[in-house]
Amino acid sequence: MIVMASPSEAIASFVVKTEYGDIPPDVVQKAKMITLDTIGTGLGGSKSDLGKISYKAMKSLGGKEESTVVGERTKLPCTSAAFANAARMNALDYDDVSFVPFRFGHIATTIVSAALSFGDRVRASGKDLIVAVALGYEVAHRVGAAIQSPIKMDEIYGTGTWQSLGAAASVGKYMNLDEKGMRNAIGIAATASPIPAVLKTLQGIRPFSWLKDQATWGALAGVYGALLAQAGFVGGGDVEHILDGEKGFWKIVGSDRCDFDLLTRNLGKEYLLMTLAFKNYPSCSLTHSTLTAIDELRKKYEIKAEDIKQVTVKHFDAWAVDHFAITNPSSMIDAEFCLPYLVAIKIIGDTPGPNWYTQEKLNDSRILTLAEKVRLELDPDAAKEWRGSLGEKAPSTVIITTKGGQILTESVQYPRGTPPNPMTSQELESKFLHLASFVLGQRKREALLKMLLNLEDLDNINKLTALLSPSK
Repeated sequence: MIVMASPSEAIASFVVKTEYGDIPPDVVQKAKMITLDTIGTGLGGSKSDLGKISYKAMKSLGGKEESTVVGERTKLPCTSAAFANAARMNALDYDDVSFVPFRFGHIATTIVSAALSFGDRVRASGKDLIVAVALGYEVAHRVGAAIQSPIKMDEIYGTGTWQSLGAAASVGKYMNLDEKGMRNAIGIAATASPIPAVLKTLQGIRPFSWLKDQATWGALAGVYGALLAQAGFVGGGDVEHILDGEKGFWKIVGSDRCDFDLLTRNLGKEYLLMTLAFKNYPSCSLTHSTLTAIDELRKKYEIKAEDIKQVTVKHFDAWAVDHFAITNPSSMIDAEFCLPYLVAIKIIGDTPGPNWYTQEKLNDSRILTLAEKVRLELDPDAAKEWRGSLGEKAPSTVIITTKGGQILTESVQYPRGTPPNPMTSQELESKFLHLASFVLGQRKREALLKMLLNLEDLDNINKLTALLSPSK
């Protein structure tokens, strides 16, 4: 009689048994670029108030200096570093977005922060880091895709909730846990996951919360889950099978569904990380088709802010039209979710990055005056396409009316960076170098880029993390 492995058993077995040589070359390359991009967003976010205060709080706890925080010289315990790194990597909202079965989450922030911080502690190799990122990402993505209901997203949503399971898998892989230990690590992390609180952190009263999608707590829960499992802490039979059955993780976090087949279908053969999108703009992904349309308009026309009478944005998402319409954001987080401000700064032509959100820019009368001229409208046909494609299509039309009566129009279905309209490797490298320039000198950031592009050749990632401290 053949006994089929449960989802918890199959996922743990996949993580434990998969080695570098088992991962397809295209997946290895994608994991490298995820790591490069996420470290870049961490460097860019390190100078933000969010990034600085998170580090300050973690540093105040003291402890062994063993893991690097991007953009800092003083190391922290791996747990504290995982939290601080996640805060910085997500600060600009410039990190990845997932697209299966629909648009959701910032998985890389939780996974890379945990994998980098613990890998620094144990002097992991570059190949070890690639494996930790690829496997952790896969676990998190499959769990999130299986349990997140598109129907209940307006009621219950929070991606850090399930990303913690992937972080536990990443760290547990470094520890060489056996299958029982891996199930235990993932289960313990799941019980410590943050509640799905986005209805309060990003959908309520302005200013929006620095907690955002709670990627920080997801990273912390994952590292702690693996550490407890390694030490022999007993989660118990049901916790070791946290993903299984009618009382599994999906039910615990308030979902109305679990696609048990998706949790394990073609596991090890099909990697969902291949479907992720890299962000071309430091803002909520719901703004990106609009910003892509503006980029296309700026290629075709010489547009001056002073000549604009009105900008009309026909958008695909009713929630964004209702919540993103403020014209005077008071903080970086508010601005990341403010379409009029983003439209204005993109038309003016400032290079995307932390420079979008300085206090000087937030108070810039030229930007704010143009933002006042932006009108958001729901496009019913675009909304149908958005819902029908589960977020793959994000149709947005931008109409610029000049004072002279000229009407400039551009429509975009797939934002730059999404799988149908991907960023090139050169664009990703340029993004990385720009973000790194706020912390590192030219030689240091170019050396870091080279090391990340050849990550599989690195014998000890301490050599990489040594380049993440600020240049004098």
